[in-house]
Amino acid sequence: MRKCYFVVIISIFFTFCNSIFAERMNISFNEEYLSVLYGPRKIADYHYSKVPFKPYVKELYTPSGLQVLEDAPSGHLHHHGLMFAVGVDDTNFWEEVDKSGSELHQKFSDLNIQSAAPIPLASFVEQLNWKSPEQEQPKLIETREIATGYWQQENANVLLWNTLLENPSESQIVKLTGHHYFGLGARLIETPPEKVEIISLTEENLENVRGDEYLRDSPWCAMVVKNDVGTFTLLIVDSTKSVRFPPRWFTMRIPFVYISATRNFWKEPLEVKPKEKVLFNHILVLWDGEKSKEYLGKVAENVSSFWK
Repeated sequence: MRKCYFVVIISIFFTFCNSIFAERMNISFNEEYLSVLYGPRKIADYHYSKVPFKPYVKELYTPSGLQVLEDAPSGHLHHHGLMFAVGVDDTNFWEEVDKSGSELHQKFSDLNIQSAAPIPLASFVEQLNWKSPEQEQPKLIETREIATGYWQQENANVLLWNTLLENPSESQIVKLTGHHYFGLGARLIETPPEKVEIISLTEENLENVRGDEYLRDSPWCAMVVKNDVGTFTLLIVDSTKSVRFPPRWFTMRIPFVYISATRNFWKEPLEVKPKEKVLFNHILVLWDGEKSKEYLGKVAENVSSFWK
């Protein structure tokens, strides 16, 4: 009988504990942030509550502890670290003004540590309702899955971002629209433009939109940033399962450093039929130091196994 009570007590403890441990990975959370650590080293902070318009990755670290993202910098308060947003019909979910849409956190599920993957990964699934200020019914329902971990073989931190957008309407088509930089975007720490190198598999179809803003078609794109606080390389790889693969990468170095995986919705809006789902799937690999184009290409091929 005492053994039964012990089992019940242990079960209650794990049910209400706000951290999940396995080997050296750790997910911890409070009423505002969800954080992932590898041992004592933080990999990422995910800001899901008490946000003005959308949840996002507020901080992302290299293995040495260099934090590479900017959040709500002066003049661009709507730029939040690593975030995902597009336009839906006439509602802008990227900007943050009175008429903008909001990506509203509903719940977390499936907090998990997976040690059987190519690398140990801490993951969670989040449901969000994309709502315009004009109507109560969500324009889209998003199932967002994020997984992070330390890739020991590469001495790199990894983040997988999977967004599945569903049109919840029984009868109405919605259109995914927006500007040329809408998608999964990362605002990187302030760095002189001459110290930022943009690398992709190919420079074919390179399009200059305005100033230092360019678009290019490639299965992956990377930035090498040589900052006063440290040098890092960020590689973003897209999945062949994503809508409109390969993405149209948006990059800029002046007046700030930005990279985004876009789908050309600004020129070709995408119609999403009632109950239809659309997938956006990305992997980010973050190193300390500088990586070459040849090296990045090999890694981009290897990370395809993470989706299997």
